[in-house]
Amino acid sequence: MKANKWELSPTELCITFDPQKLPFETTAELPSEEGVIGQERAVRAMDFGLHIGGDQGYNIYVSGVPGTGKNSIIKSMIKRVAEYQPTPGDWCYVNNFQNPDRPGVIYLPAGKGREFQRDMSKLIAFLKENFPRVFQSKEYQEERRNIEESFAREREALSNELDSHAKKEGFMIESSPLGISVIPFYKGKPIQSDQIDTLGPELREEILRKEKEVHEHVHVYVQKVREMREEMERKIEMLNNRVARFSSEHSFETLREKHKTNQKILEYIQAIQQDVLENFK
Repeated sequence: MKANKWELSPTELCITFDPQKLPFETTAELPSEEGVIGQERAVRAMDFGLHIGGDQGYNIYVSGVPGTGKNSIIKSMIKRVAEYQPTPGDWCYVNNFQNPDRPGVIYLPAGKGREFQRDMSKLIAFLKENFPRVFQSKEYQEERRNIEESFAREREALSNELDSHAKKEGFMIESSPLGISVIPFYKGKPIQSDQIDTLGPELREEILRKEKEVHEHVHVYVQKVREMREEMERKIEMLNNRVARFSSEHSFETLREKHKTNQKILEYIQAIQQDVLENFK
């Protein structure tokens, strides 16, 4: 008789069964168990959400203790539903050059988004490689130098004209980083303002009158040089734009031809080209 009626013997603790009664050779033959133990309500909610029809834009929020298999469960359920759904298209977010805080969006058939991304990457790589080469070419440098030298010749002619007029009136023009100075001459030598005060009234008045007149010529000279410089910069900008457009037009045209059936892409390509031509350095 057992000392303790609740005490079990080793043989009573062992459960035995006949393996021959199992309906399989190995567990590899068994179907995988995709159910979720103890999460029936969560699974029903997920299943309901995943089967809401139409393009309503709903989301499903899942919360739980870390390490409980949320990601695995969600991925397996989405995978089962996706197997019976048409492959969704690609949504491509692109830069909005007019309003960078509100990117544009382009819809493409499944798989075409990645192809479009590669096209854009190739375009950018080409422009980065091609522009420096074109703008360092001998032809471009020569044409730009002609524009700059033409400006320099015209400015020098104006400067000589100003110097000649000032000398005729008895003054010397002196240029420095701080501006242009008009220096009066008396008996072949420059004189300062305090020396002018020692001269006779008539002579002093004449020098001051002529100095004012020469200053007016200086003002006209500065204004003309400013206008000439702006014209030079405008010509250089037009040259740069023409060279950039010519050297990149084929790449942009190739993209337009490839995506000619998608108006959104055509508009985006046009926006890229315009931005490149306006902002390239």
